[in-house]
Amino acid sequence: MSLGYAYEKLSATVSSLADSEGTLRDRLLNAWTSQGVRTPVVDGGAVFPDLARRLDALHKRMSSVREGSEGWIAATVAAMTEEDARAVVREMLELASIVTELHWRDVVRAEVENAG
Repeated sequence: MSLGYAYEKLSATVSSLADSEGTLRDRLLNAWTSQGVRTPVVDGGAVFPDLARRLDALHKRMSSVREGSEGWIAATVAAMTEEDARAVVREMLELASIVTELHWRDVVRAEVENAG
């Protein structure tokens, strides 16, 4: 996915976490399933391996429970403690912050190059 796409998805995920109704786990499930952030993060051929690794680890963490009829993600979130859910949300927010910084750095760089 492009860095711009990751920015779009993670920004929407953060907004969903903030705006959704329900418990933290309810909001986490809603934000994750409605946005579906994927890996790897690639932008113009440049790969961000640490970011891709962290997003992949988060994706695996969000689908680690492979039982139940509600699906892997819902089953995983249902099995989380509040502390687990807080840790996942913290990671999502940190990744969103990193992607936002990288995205806007590239936007500004492109504008400078086009102006000059």
